[in-house]
Amino acid sequence: MRLVIANARDAEKWGADIKVQTKILSLKKKTKMAYRSSGQVKR
Repeated sequence: MRLVIANARDAEKWGADIKVQTKILSLKKKTKMAYRSSGQVKR
C-alpha cells in the first residue's frame, strides 16, 4: 500500500497522527499490563 502525500503540511500532519496513534496504542498496552499485574482485571 503506497500513500501519495500532496504537500509537506499533509506529510507533517500524517506523521504526527501516526506518532499519536502509536503512543495511544503503547499507553493502552501499558495500562492493560498494569491492570493484569495488579490483579484488577479478572477474567
